[in-house]
Amino acid sequence: MAGNNVLPGNYKIPVLLEYLSGSDSILQPESVNFNVSSCKTLQIGNIQLSSPKPHIGDTLEISVPVENTCSTAARNVSVELKPVTNASIEPFIVSSGTLKKIGPIQPGGTGNAEFSLRISDNVAAQTYVFSVDANCDTCSKSSNSFSFLVLGRPELVFSSIEYSVDNAPGGSDKEIMQGSTFTLSVQLDNIGQEKAKATEVLIDFGGKIAGTKKAFLGNIDPDDSGAAIFSLKADYDAVPGEQPGTITVSFIDELGGKSVITETYPLFVNPQPPVGPLVYAFILILIIIALGLVYFIAKFAFRQWAIMKNSR
Repeated sequence: MAGNNVLPGNYKIPVLLEYLSGSDSILQPESVNFNVSSCKTLQIGNIQLSSPKPHIGDTLEISVPVENTCSTAARNVSVELKPVTNASIEPFIVSSGTLKKIGPIQPGGTGNAEFSLRISDNVAAQTYVFSVDANCDTCSKSSNSFSFLVLGRPELVFSSIEYSVDNAPGGSDKEIMQGSTFTLSVQLDNIGQEKAKATEVLIDFGGKIAGTKKAFLGNIDPDDSGAAIFSLKADYDAVPGEQPGTITVSFIDELGGKSVITETYPLFVNPQPPVGPLVYAFILILIIIALGLVYFIAKFAFRQWAIMKNSR
């Protein structure tokens, strides 16, 4: 058996035969010729990934096992990581380089190459294919490939929350009075890399703020926005002062899970202004005028009835 450190090549080993011929001892020198071949091909095993669906911003750990199935040692084994989908490794970042040197691997032995692939913010969310090549001093190149899906994340933020009072007294559409009707607008921006699906907005300002409580926005694409509009009314018996409220947004993320964000937003309800003496006097005048009109109409109707009765 050839030792692991024997170099490939043709070898001639001397052999001395000793035997008896009659009563004589005979020594006969001979030789044995044989060839020690070098390792030709390395076997790349199952490539292990830390995640088959990493997110943008993550670091993907890649483990490449290399097995020496030859009868001799494989010297200076190295493994190289190469992009297939892209022309270059960019915009991915490999912290310690794309070439890993394992060194010698004995017959039947296995070496391992580890790569850390940083998925930068410039990587698009899609499927990528990479390959690995295994080489040694006298080996033919052995290759294997793998793929993974890069995911982004939807990221919704509250870009604006505004309200406007309908038919606001004094021209101020920001002054909510007891009994006021107003419109509340909640705008959301998606600053992430994936769409936010089935987006819903719910509001809760307590029982004294009535109106619509839920708005369905559907999907919000990256770099896009959506607005939820609510028609509300402050009850006449709402306690004047700050009315604390909660705005809750839920959506389906890139993994099919439900994500929730919340925001607190108070509304301030002002009391109805007191009725002054002039208002009472004006109301009294209107009542007197109304009663006068009723009196004259009744008097006119009675006179017409009397005329019609006398004419019969």
